[in-house]
Amino acid sequence: MSSANPQADAQQILERMTRLRDEGIACQACELYKTRSNMVFGEGNVLSPIVVVGEAPGEDEDREARPFVGRSGKLLSQLLGAAGIRREDVWLTNVIKSRPLKMEGNRKTNRPPTAVEIRACNRWISTELDIIRPRIIIALGATAANQVIHRDFKMTMERGQWFLAAGPAIPTTMLPAGTGSDLKAGSVASENQLSMFDATPAPAAPTPPVANESAAWAIATFHPAYTIRQEGAALERMQQVTVNDFKLALVKLAELYK
Repeated sequence: MSSANPQADAQQILERMTRLRDEGIACQACELYKTRSNMVFGEGNVLSPIVVVGEAPGEDEDREARPFVGRSGKLLSQLLGAAGIRREDVWLTNVIKSRPLKMEGNRKTNRPPTAVEIRACNRWISTELDIIRPRIIIALGATAANQVIHRDFKMTMERGQWFLAAGPAIPTTMLPAGTGSDLKAGSVASENQLSMFDATPAPAAPTPPVANESAAWAIATFHPAYTIRQEGAALERMQQVTVNDFKLALVKLAELYK
């Protein structure tokens, strides 16, 4: 969003986001409401052309009601900074707004969200993106990529490539020209559609979408929670790959604003 009065734009967006958060606090669309401490919506610069989308809040995020504040969040801030992007200059959010957890003995641990939970939370991330209207979306990990880029996203083959964002989480107002109900039908995703190891043959490719003023470009990279589990040379390599992917976002943004 841009106008002659950015301050007024920011105030209007903040008011809409506050209303969305207030509505979301009461959400009971899936069973996660029974175990969460807080709904975790996004934070950052509401006028930013870049939105970073992760998977779900973890223990620290659930406690503080803020995205990316734990160990992986600190690594994310570090890697963004290494690419020349300040955390406070982008909008940070997650596909899921409540922490998915499981019990291991007496201990609560994180787990990936289920397809049912992702569908239930789709309205929140979709509305959030509609409010911010980014030009660039960076998806952290396969779950986010499946929701903002396209179904059946393969991290091993498609990471670091640019796509017009057309996944189930993309609001109709942001869909590229040439996409229609066939793509939006992806909002009802199955378990194997969300798996990066899905071996189901892909359907025939549709006509390629075309960029328009409302469409966003999206790229996927590694989620910092995955990166932080690596060691030695593998950790260094994955961090550098992620920094390079973040730098690609700045290059693409410069192209869009030529």
